[in-house]
Amino acid sequence: MKKTLRLLAFAMLSIFSLGASAAAYKTLTFPEGNSESITAYNKTWTATIDGFTWTLVNFNNNANKWAYVKCGPKTGGTGTITSAAIDKKIGMVVVTIDKIIATYAESAKLEVSTDANFSTISETVDFGTITAGEKQLSISTPVANAYYRLSFVATSGSSSHGVFQISKVEYYQEGTGPEEEVYPEVANIAALKEMESGSKAVLTFNNVQVNFTSGKDMYIQDATGGIDIYDCGLSYTAGQVLNGKATVEYKLYNEMPEITSVTNAEITATDGEVTPNTVSVEAVTKAKICQLVKVVGTVHIEKETVTPSEGDPYERNNYFLVDEDDNSVQFYQKWKDVEGTDLSGLTEGAQATITGIVVILNGTAAIGVTKAEYEGTIPEGPKAENIAAFKALENNTEAELTLTDAVVTFVNVKDMYITDATGSIDFYNTGLSYTAGQKLNGTIKVKFSVYRNTPQATEPSENNLTATDGEATPQEVAISDVSLAKVCDYVKVSGKVKILEETSGDKTYTNYYITDESDNKVMIFNKFKGVPGTDITILNDGDEATITGIIVPFNDTVEIAVTAMESTSTGIDNINAELTNDAPIYNLAGQRVEKAVKGINIQNGKKFIVK
Repeated sequence: MKKTLRLLAFAMLSIFSLGASAAAYKTLTFPEGNSESITAYNKTWTATIDGFTWTLVNFNNNANKWAYVKCGPKTGGTGTITSAAIDKKIGMVVVTIDKIIATYAESAKLEVSTDANFSTISETVDFGTITAGEKQLSISTPVANAYYRLSFVATSGSSSHGVFQISKVEYYQEGTGPEEEVYPEVANIAALKEMESGSKAVLTFNNVQVNFTSGKDMYIQDATGGIDIYDCGLSYTAGQVLNGKATVEYKLYNEMPEITSVTNAEITATDGEVTPNTVSVEAVTKAKICQLVKVVGTVHIEKETVTPSEGDPYERNNYFLVDEDDNSVQFYQKWKDVEGTDLSGLTEGAQATITGIVVILNGTAAIGVTKAEYEGTIPEGPKAENIAAFKALENNTEAELTLTDAVVTFVNVKDMYITDATGSIDFYNTGLSYTAGQKLNGTIKVKFSVYRNTPQATEPSENNLTATDGEATPQEVAISDVSLAKVCDYVKVSGKVKILEETSGDKTYTNYYITDESDNKVMIFNKFKGVPGTDITILNDGDEATITGIIVPFNDTVEIAVTAMESTSTGIDNINAELTNDAPIYNLAGQRVEKAVKGINIQNGKKFIVK
């Protein structure tokens, strides 16, 4: 099947018949003229430049920090830019789209009306295929004193906000238009890569094959070489063969050749099949950059200790293919979301076939894996039958975790603590929506990591868990048993409150502890500040208290992050007391309330409880 994608619409062609170029009559740019500091995708605001005003709906300007605006959040929706009435006849509107998430960019159009409410539309100009670059929209019947509304429609499902990024809108009077830029023509990819980084040219696509696409990357190759079309919003698929011409911008980024914009494109796309070039280990060099290759060799694994900017050092595996002459090439899982690229099942000395794109890694040629085969099969990743087995994996290992009657013990913002019969772990920033008390069964693919002695499960995928409602019951433990071995456990301890002024460096802190009769102690603190009833500052030295919470690391020891507490405090008076005056009442957050609420209240500087 042959599909012709004509990105050069009538709006583009008409400029050549105008016969004149001139400055735009009205121009909208950012952040110039922004009326408000906007940090959301659901606001209406205005921009005024040289006394002329535009109204923007559902566009974000990042508190006026961007030189552009974005619309289209993850949930989808429509963003509009509407001009005030323009007294002159406008024959062309030019929109600069810097970036676009093409998969979720449903449509875009320009509407013209002589009515500010757009109750009647005199003309609609559709964008057609939407790509990054300047979009020239010609108006067939220009009229004076008209309003111009640009609409951008995004569908839901994007992994990031801002499906459309707009940096400029220009309005040209009838008979004029932007000056046509003339760029040199290049016959192939090799010729394009000979140009200086940042150059623009008209590139001829001569049987150019799309070898691989993932996220913002689309690797293409012709008879002369390969290149990455990066973040241009094109929607071609692997295997398609492209012919035609387009104006492109060439850049060299960390030695990787890239096309960073595609405009004025007239390209035909014919379906085909991707066939990697089978080469030797020795032949994987910078000369084959961005090309799709297949290499066979023996696996060699080197362990490297990595020290992140935050968190604890960890070991990772670096994978190499080695041939009989000891030539080697490194390969790695660059695209983790691509099926068949998991390398965790490879072992030292295994025979493997690696297919992938030649990229630059640490200054030398390497292979970004698109498919890994081990003795003809894709290696199966590690599995953990319970939380203890998961925590025994190497740091930063992705594995399939089986949960059996695992209880969600506590949830707060990014933390979700889960306990099974073998141990506990923090599901951190996973976006999962389970609630405290639910019991989980099934499997989920997650990444194991350790952050400051806290075992975490992150980056969930392939979630096959089922959840049933239940109750989270803390484990009652002795203070002396609270240790690093129980990090992430949900516990309850009882003892006497001890408040100490302690110095660390040049700072003095007020620290709270629970102690037992043998002077064992464990620090408690209000980690989850938004949770009611966790303000430890209401406790007094010597109080008898019961603390419920999560055991978390603190330096080389542990403390309890409070989730609930009970105490018999000499500072809490008048249990179930009736109010005797009109003094204002406050809750524990210091907020004034109209009347006493159930729990601890403060009046006249004294605490009292209403049951």
